Amino acid sequence: MSKVGFRMENNTFKGSLFGGFNREDVIDYIKKTSAESTARIESLEGDIDKLCAQEQELRTQVSTLRGENDRLTQEHSDAAAERDTLRAALDTANDELTALRAEAEALRAENASLRAENDKLRPMAEQYSTIKEHLAGIELDAHQRAEEYERGVHERLAATIRHRRPGIEAVPRAPAGHDRRLPRPLRQRAFDARQHLHQCDRRASAR
Repeated sequence: MSKVGFRMENNTFKGSLFGGFNREDVIDYIKKTSAESTARIESLEGDIDKLCAQEQELRTQVSTLRGENDRLTQEHSDAAAERDTLRAALDTANDELTALRAEAEALRAENASLRAENDKLRPMAEQYSTIKEHLAGIELDAHQRAEEYERGVHERLAATIRHRRPGIEAVPRAPAGHDRRLPRPLRQRAFDARQHLHQCDRRASAR
């Protein structure tokens, strides 16, 4: 019996003219193929397990990164809100600063105007002070002179009273109703002299 060689998937089967392929060769091929397939399957299952583990690790990393991204997004949002708040506060502060600068400038201008006006009024004030002092001196001097004059008048009046009193008192008083016999002008002069004497006495007493 002659054998014919046949190659299939890198395996050579020995053939016979009357019986087909050699049974032992086929069984060895099946065993070898089965072992290789089993090893291949186990290797692939190992690769699958590794890939599943890697996938799970990657999923965990993705979840962590998503959480970190959410946190960073929230922080960014909070920072943006705080930035907007600070920017608004800065704008308000700048507006207040501008208003204060304008007010300060207005006060500077007013101060300069007041200084200029004060410089103009200072000579007048000094002149007024000098005039006031001069007028006070004049008023004091006039008051002193008035007092001296009044004192002199009273002294002269008292001297006149002392000088005329004896003569007036020496005039005899007429009995009641007798002065009607005197001429009217003479009676009036005597009455006036007595009234004048009484007034001078009162003034001298009041002094």
